Amino acid sequence: MNYVWLYLGVLTAWVLNLSATGAQKAVSAVKSGKEDLGGVSIMWGLFVMPVFFTGVAWGVNMIWATVGFWVIGSLHLLFGLWMLGYIVYAVIYLKRNKRNLD
Repeated sequence: MNYVWLYLGVLTAWVLNLSATGAQKAVSAVKSGKEDLGGVSIMWGLFVMPVFFTGVAWGVNMIWATVGFWVIGSLHLLFGLWMLGYIVYAVIYLKRNKRNLD
């Protein structure tokens, strides 16, 4: 059951990463004056990376019990918080520079 929670946490961090990447593309487009805000591919963030990092945690747990959960989980918690911070920055930036979005 621990792997399910770890997987959901890693998945959440990568969904935040996808959102932050999309926000970064929108901020870059606004800064350069483009009308098209751009987009991102969701395959890596939804399918590949969560399964990969859950597998890495499982592999580490085979050698050192529960270390994989703590290391991978902690890194993804910090990663998710960092991405959440960037999303907040991007939303504030885009609202202040709304003239290019209308």
